[in-house]
Amino acid sequence: MADPPSLLTMPVEIQLEICDHLLQSTTRTKQPKPGIGTWQSTMENYCALGSLSLTCKHFRKITAPLLYRRVRVSIRKPAAFIRLIRRFSQFPGCAKLVSELTIHSGRAGSALSRSQKNFLFREAHRLGLRLLIGGNGLSSQLESILIDVALCRLSTIRKLTLSLPGTTTTEEGQFPPPLNESDVESHEPFAFRYANRFPAFFALSSLQRLEAYPMTFNETATDKLHSESLAALLSRTPALTHLKIGRCDQGTSGHGIIQNLLPQLRDIHLVDALDKDLAAIKTFCPQLERFRLGEDGRGCSPMQSIFMMLGITNSTSTLASGQPRPSITPSVFKALLPMKGTLHDFDLDCDTFRAQTIRDLTHLAHFRALRSLRLVFGTWPTGDNAALIRKLSPDLESLCLGGGEIPVYDIAVLLSERIREGRLSKLKRFEYTLLRNPAEELITGAPPSLNHEMSQKVAAVLKEYGVYCVQRPYPPPMDTA
Repeated sequence: MADPPSLLTMPVEIQLEICDHLLQSTTRTKQPKPGIGTWQSTMENYCALGSLSLTCKHFRKITAPLLYRRVRVSIRKPAAFIRLIRRFSQFPGCAKLVSELTIHSGRAGSALSRSQKNFLFREAHRLGLRLLIGGNGLSSQLESILIDVALCRLSTIRKLTLSLPGTTTTEEGQFPPPLNESDVESHEPFAFRYANRFPAFFALSSLQRLEAYPMTFNETATDKLHSESLAALLSRTPALTHLKIGRCDQGTSGHGIIQNLLPQLRDIHLVDALDKDLAAIKTFCPQLERFRLGEDGRGCSPMQSIFMMLGITNSTSTLASGQPRPSITPSVFKALLPMKGTLHDFDLDCDTFRAQTIRDLTHLAHFRALRSLRLVFGTWPTGDNAALIRKLSPDLESLCLGGGEIPVYDIAVLLSERIREGRLSKLKRFEYTLLRNPAEELITGAPPSLNHEMSQKVAAVLKEYGVYCVQRPYPPPMDTA
């Protein structure tokens, strides 16, 4: 009589499907805890798959790529971070399995013991890191040394996400205390530096995606990324294709955050940008296809939406400075003119950069290769709307306009005329956003509402041309799912 089928006798392809199902089902039901994220805690979250990996050598071999695929660590949990580095030091083969690394700032944890510090310094020397002894000594650099050692150990990753402190002050309530509170005097300027200790030959040659965000303190204040450290990191990423960066400080040099050629960069998203950053993109990113400038666009709570409507965007608010932020919208289009033949996707949050009139968008007419365009205004600019529509690329497939007081019906009529003339014949999607009333939402607890009457009128104008119309609230509501 034949033996009954078992998991070990199944084809490897079926075993891999089962392992992937165990991973996906556990991920949906049990998310990683904030502030924890080492391989060891990942095993706790993927307990079913982790238990399977311990049964025999065969299952350990086929489950390892899934267990090590994504690693999430916190610089505020240094002891757990050290355990992760120690494991990858002992088993270099496991380090090559990591494809996504997330390093973030959580709540402060326990300090490192003397033996853990000694191991970290030995590992740094073994990897060829240049430890700079100065200021308050090496102890004050422990958190950033952790990052540099981890990147050297996991140099084959394809995606890196950083959520770190940057340039701020150590005032109470603004920045979490360092690993050794005595190392830094209170009220001193602080700059979180990393990526400046790598040996000359080191490169993250497999890294394709990099996302870096400053640490958020509360709903109205965030830190700023240290631009010089970020520039040093970008100089080690020759294969980068996607880049997403939060708000940075101005730095002490006259250069932008990109200071080296990134020949494969296709997609870049900047929350804020100076003229030197735009000039650097023009110089060092010759193959850029998608450009986004402005706030992240992730969902906002009613309170955050009110701050956005008042011009208070994180720590650089108009009201806090007492001065209106300069309009750099014309500079954006002008700086990117050399890429008018390669840029296919343009996303500009004009609400942040105060485009005052349609005339500020004059250079848009030169971008004839655009297939997707998104322009969001806090207040719709004055001027001839027909002039704006005439500037659109004839190859445009998706258009998103929105913000406050947008004349959406008039825009729809102008679009229909342009399509009828054959000048926007490829347009398939028109998305528009109407201003929410977050104060009412906050008081009544009502969900964001849509103007269904307006939606029907716009859809009726463009329906015969096969254009799909979508209405969304602005600012976008927070996803509470």
